[in-house]
Amino acid sequence: MGVCVGLQILFDDSDEDEARCLGLIPGRVRLLQGAKRLPHLGWNDVDPVGQHALNDCLPLVAYFAHSFAIEATVASVIGVTRVDDSSFASVVAHGNVAGAQFHPERSAEAGRTLLRSFLAWDGD
Repeated sequence: MGVCVGLQILFDDSDEDEARCLGLIPGRVRLLQGAKRLPHLGWNDVDPVGQHALNDCLPLVAYFAHSFAIEATVASVIGVTRVDDSSFASVVAHGNVAGAQFHPERSAEAGRTLLRSFLAWDGD
């Protein structure tokens, strides 16, 4: 499970320094568009998308600190967050790989709930 920049390196490429990433999940990391201020810092809602074992704990409110967001295939997005004039994928899963754009370790009980869900997940 990747957290914040750890989530971002799971993807193919990043606009940040034109970096090649691990390529475990199809998609690209891009500068967050539509946010009134970067880096985006603060508490935001994370809402579920589709059916997945990891989004059973959604919706939740989590703490974010980032300037980049992923552009992923719809199939891998299981949680989204709206900020200002945009929305972005905030929780993803592909095969047995998952990640969160927010910081579970700074998100109190909501973060612990997501981490517990990940530990209980069988990767299916």
